[in-house]
Amino acid sequence: INDSTKLLLLTTHVQALGTREHKEYQLVQIKNFIERTVRQILDSKFVNSPANLAVILAGDFNSNAYSLERFERLQMLLGKPRDLHKEYHGSNEEYTFKFRSDRPSRRFDYIFLYDNIEDIRLKKLNLINSNVVDVKDSNHESVSDHLALKATLSIK
Repeated sequence: INDSTKLLLLTTHVQALGTREHKEYQLVQIKNFIERTVRQILDSKFVNSPANLAVILAGDFNSNAYSLERFERLQMLLGKPRDLHKEYHGSNEEYTFKFRSDRPSRRFDYIFLYDNIEDIRLKKLNLINSNVVDVKDSNHESVSDHLALKATLSIK
């Protein structure tokens, strides 16, 4: 972000098929990777304070945001990051996944922001807005079976 403040931006694609246990194991691996990486960044003095490090995790988690039980489990396994899209839209549902049709029916995609990693307080970023965008190629065809998730943040 600048000489003293850094942004750790991670992206992932969680396995679509497989058992629930396998997917949950992947989520635990992601959480452990983030925790380990943040600690290494801080121990290396790459940033002089956790308050100068922001952490964002984004991607396709293949877990429906509008199934309360799945959403709560996903957040718990990842260390309770903020779901920026849900934070902005509240209970209004907006979908990102369209399977074998042109009508999106689920939201599997997330932009998560970590305010803390365990007991480490990180840089606070403020959400301005979040929405879904259908990215199209020069032939006006969608480039994916997922719509893109977009968030605008401010840094203080």
